[in-house]
Amino acid sequence: MEKKQEDKQLFRKSVMDRLSSPEELNDYLHITRPSVWIALAAVILVLAGVFVWSAVTYVDSYVSAEAEVEGGRMTVLMDRDTPFAERVDIGQEVIVGSSFFTITDMGYREEKIIALAACDLPDGVYPVRVRFNRTQILGMIIN
Repeated sequence: MEKKQEDKQLFRKSVMDRLSSPEELNDYLHITRPSVWIALAAVILVLAGVFVWSAVTYVDSYVSAEAEVEGGRMTVLMDRDTPFAERVDIGQEVIVGSSFFTITDMGYREEKIIALAACDLPDGVYPVRVRFNRTQILGMIIN
C-alpha cells in the first residue's frame, strides 16, 4: 500500500528535502528575460522577411548580343559558341535599354543563331540582352 502512495507523489523526496522553504523555490525557477523574447522576435522577423523576399524575387539569366533593327523588325545575331546561346528560344524576351520585345522566330545560319522580334525602335544597331531563364529565389532554396 505504501508503494502506491509513493508513486502518487508529484516530486521526488530528495528534491522536496532540498526545498525546505518557499524562498528557495525561486532559486530553481528560471524566468525568461524580455531581452530574450525581443531577440527571438527579431530572429523570427528576419526569417519571415527573407522568406517573403525570396518568394517575390527572381534571378534572370541573359545572353548578351547585338541586334540590327530595320523597318520595325529586330534581328539578333549570336555566335553558337557564346555561352548559353543555345538556350535562346521563341517566346523569350529581348531587352534593349528599358524596352522588352518577344522573340517570334528562330533560325540558324552557319555558326550563328538568329532570333527575330517585332519592335518599334528606330533603325540601327543596338546592344541587347536575351533573357533565357528566370528563376525564383525561393525555388532555388527549396530545390
